[in-house]
Order: sequence, then structure tokens, then C-alpha cells
Amino acid sequence: MRPEPLWTHRSSGRRRWPGACLRLLLCLACLLARGCRGRPHSDVVVLTDENFDQKTSEGTWFVEIFAPWCSHCRKIEEVWQDLATRLKKEGINVGKIDGTRENTLTSRFEIQGYPSFFHLTQGECRQYEGGRSADEFYEFATNGWKRKEPWPFYRAPNSPVGRSLGVVKRWFSSVPSRLKKGYQLLHSDMGLSELWILVIALSVPVAIGLSCICVLDYINTRHSLIPDADVARPHVD
Repeated sequence: MRPEPLWTHRSSGRRRWPGACLRLLLCLACLLARGCRGRPHSDVVVLTDENFDQKTSEGTWFVEIFAPWCSHCRKIEEVWQDLATRLKKEGINVGKIDGTRENTLTSRFEIQGYPSFFHLTQGECRQYEGGRSADEFYEFATNGWKRKEPWPFYRAPNSPVGRSLGVVKRWFSSVPSRLKKGYQLLHSDMGLSELWILVIALSVPVAIGLSCICVLDYINTRHSLIPDADVARPHVD
């Protein structure tokens, strides 16, 4: 049996190249199409400590506080997405807060577990504690909230008091990072030793305390110098 000439193998390999290139182009087209589609559109608004007060200052909101590891939260994810689309037609916003990331914001709601649901409108907050079907959520968001007593104004996270407390909590939560930046500025940028940094840190409260003492002493001294109108003055001829 005579061996097949080498040129026949080369020609058959050349014939397979166009098919392989076509399959490669089709795969690339599919990947590009998938990348262009991206994530499906969602009507659920992601609320954070940065945008919560600005977003919820207007309109009515139905908010879920969830945790990514919570199995109950994962079960209602699709329900919550569909609910957002339905309530959008009624002019009601649907949001969600990641309780594991937004600790400062979550503390304003005083939640006891995941998931937790809250209805927010006009500075009032009501917690939803009913069933977790789409129709039950919808009924409460549209009408059921009117039959539930709101939280006291000082507890509501969307009331003026709650928003003010949120500003204070955000400031205190940023203190550790501010202290760290201050330490890096003094130690790394300015070249101060840790002993000098400790002296500076201790001198700040001492200076504030001395300033307060001076102010109080000044006020007390001025008050003692003002004559009492009730004390009888000696008669002078």
C-alpha cells in the first residue's frame, strides 16, 4: 500500500481552518453579546449610609434590610424584585440595605434579625411583620401601613431626629479612620516619633479642659461684679 502524499494532509488541514475560525468568531460574538447585556435591570434601589437621607427625604419607601448569607433573604430576592416593579407603577419606591455592610445605617432601625422590612413616609416609620408573599407585601405597601401605628418620632430613622442622629453616628464611625490618617500624617509625613505623638494627643484634651475652666471662671467673675439690685445701698447726703 502506497503512503498518502504529504500534500494531501496539508490541503485537508487548510480546509479545516475556515470552520475553526468561524466557530471561534461565533464564540467571541456570544461573549461580547453577554457582556453588553450585563446585569438585568432592577427597580430596587440600593440604599447606603451615604445616600439614605437624600433618597428617602421624598416619596414613600418600602425597605428591606438583608444579609447576603441569610437563606430567608435569598428566598424572597425574586419576590422583592417583582414587587419593586409593581409598586413603581403606584409611585412607591422599593429599596434594600445590606445590613452586613451598612452598620451605621442599620443601627438606626434597631433590627432584631434578617430580613427586616420597613415602610417610610413623611418622616414616619412602620415595621412590617406580616407574611412574605408578593401580594401581602403589596397590600401593606399600598394600604395596610395606614392601619399600623408608626414608631415614635425620636425612633424613626427618617424623622428629623433620626436624621440628626445619623449625622452624629456617621461622624463617630469615621473617628478611627481620622485618627489613623492623623497618625500617618504626624509619623510618616512629618517624621514625629511616637512619644511626641502621644504628647500631642494628651495635650489636646488638657487644652480643651483648661479653656473651659477659663471661660467658666470669667463668667463667674463677671457675675460676681454685677451689683445686686435687691441689696440696699447706704444713703449718702
